[in-house]
Amino acid sequence: FGPQGGGANHHTDGQPADDQGGSIHVTPQEPTSLEDWSEFHGQVETLPDDEQEVFNLIWYDGLTQPEAAQALGISLRTAKRRWQSARLLLFEALNGERPQD
Repeated sequence: FGPQGGGANHHTDGQPADDQGGSIHVTPQEPTSLEDWSEFHGQVETLPDDEQEVFNLIWYDGLTQPEAAQALGISLRTAKRRWQSARLLLFEALNGERPQD
């Protein structure tokens, strides 16, 4: 998703490449304090119902996107769209800190 997404700067050895062709280390941006985690979970609760439903199944319950789609009786395409929408809304709400997969 976006310039910081998993597919950005793809390099054949699985590591992102820097501008000179070498590898760079990417540190995940997860909440690091109890306050940050509380803010994250609070923002999840403010998501629109459809997005929150998909997000909860995938993030908290550990379902795959196809499993979440089946559990909700929606198409995989709809589940993927709601998952992406939820992640983008959280990204914006958390001041640009990317929620991890």
